[in-house]
Amino acid sequence: MERGDGLSRQRRRGAGKQKQTAHDDRYDVADEYMEVVYKLWEGSWEDDAALRDRARGIFADPSKVHRVQHEGNNYRSTPFT
Repeated sequence: MERGDGLSRQRRRGAGKQKQTAHDDRYDVADEYMEVVYKLWEGSWEDDAALRDRARGIFADPSKVHRVQHEGNNYRSTPFT
């Protein structure tokens, strides 16, 4: 056993995997992760959505906050209701 094998095995089990994901597949997983992150960053809030109006108790303009949905091979983002 090479040094670090035990930790890698623990990480795989923690992620619910029995074996290590293939090299190219790991890049596909990372690409999809970034796709979800960008959808959330760029699509969920308009630039002027945050009002932060303590006097009226309004943090954000709900008409400028949008649902983002993603159904992929590795990640799923379900919009709030």
